[in-house]
Amino acid sequence: MKIIYVHHALREVGNPPTQDDKIQPLGIKDAEITAELMKIMNDKSKSNFKAIYTSPYYRCVKTAEIINRHINLPIYEEPRFN
Repeated sequence: MKIIYVHHALREVGNPPTQDDKIQPLGIKDAEITAELMKIMNDKSKSNFKAIYTSPYYRCVKTAEIINRHINLPIYEEPRFN
């Protein structure tokens, strides 16, 4: 089994910073590039990704959703990742 760890996208820091801060445009672009690379990995090496696991924090879920636009997998929110 292969596990690929991806950190959430770059956030726009609120005042004070919170777990609900939005993602910066650069963070969205980074997540899209990551998704494209994962799609290539899946297609060429037959990595066979099965799912995306994320914490329920806003940036983590949004990053998973951006990546998932390219690879279309089930997304599971796991509170223990907090």
